[in-house]
Amino acid sequence: STQSRSSAASDVYKRQVRVDIDATIPADANGVIFALGGYAGGASLFVVDGQLHYEYSSLLLRRTKVDVGKLPVGDIQIAMEMRTPAGWAAPAELTFWINDEKVKEATIERTIPAAFTASETFDIGMDTASPVADAYFDQAPFAFNGDLKRLQFKHF
Repeated sequence: STQSRSSAASDVYKRQVRVDIDATIPADANGVIFALGGYAGGASLFVVDGQLHYEYSSLLLRRTKVDVGKLPVGDIQIAMEMRTPAGWAAPAELTFWINDEKVKEATIERTIPAAFTASETFDIGMDTASPVADAYFDQAPFAFNGDLKRLQFKHF
């Protein structure tokens, strides 16, 4: 797992971004794949009992929770795209793929117009500061128990 200041992280809060992930998923998969920000404002992709989830907190004004789908056991690919039009706190469209199959589309009704926070972190494999998601709030840092081989964030 790695940690850095959220200001050094990929801009996954309000722009056009694609995240590609190569991972090995165990039968009892649990834990954070990535988390940016914290409970008051943040985004997290995580697994609970083999089920992939995404949560986005819009500065406590609105919380978007997405049940993405069941992850297969073994070596897999996960992809996520976030498309946000120009505008203050504009909505964003999310699309998720597992092994190149589109599995979920969702909308974040209100995005953060600036950074989530300067005091939170960008974490891979766990959520080390204020937990982003309700689902693992009491289990933080909720370390991922599989193998994250590659995470690539690309703006388009």
